[in-house]
Amino acid sequence: MNYIFKALRGLLNVARSGWMLRGVPPGIAENIAEHSFIASLICLDLCTKLGLDKTTIDRIVVMALVHDLPEAFIGDIAKYSNAEIERIKKSLEIEVLEKNIDNEYIRNLFKEYREQQSLESNIAKLCDYIATYMVGSIYRLQGFEVSDIIENMYRDIVEISKKLNIDYKLLGEYLNL
Repeated sequence: MNYIFKALRGLLNVARSGWMLRGVPPGIAENIAEHSFIASLICLDLCTKLGLDKTTIDRIVVMALVHDLPEAFIGDIAKYSNAEIERIKKSLEIEVLEKNIDNEYIRNLFKEYREQQSLESNIAKLCDYIATYMVGSIYRLQGFEVSDIIENMYRDIVEISKKLNIDYKLLGEYLNL
């Protein structure tokens, strides 16, 4: 079976665990495909506003598109504060990616994202956090108790934007819902 078809099943059918752990029903909870699309769209918009060149924008958008691809095969493992669990999760993601994705470009973009050593990977991570923040804000308006996720994402957004020297005012339209 084609790896894209296998991935598609998981991406469309796996709800993000953080939302469900906070009471958002699986039928309402954002799935991995929705999250990746939203993060990619934010990347496209933000990178254009930052004045990045087209090649760099394309790379960042595609990186955001594939940043959670291994979750299609292993599920969405909730974030833990335990460093050992995070290390195991990252190792498992690389292993499942190598086993299931035969496209070297996709594998390399995912690894670059995970390493968080390039400008492109940092911007993709920023957009990942903004996407989570925005969806969390919608769930909060619907009455779900997701404030901890929103607060954590906000803190991470501020931290990364400072690291990248991105004017916080530029991010305001994503954060002021």
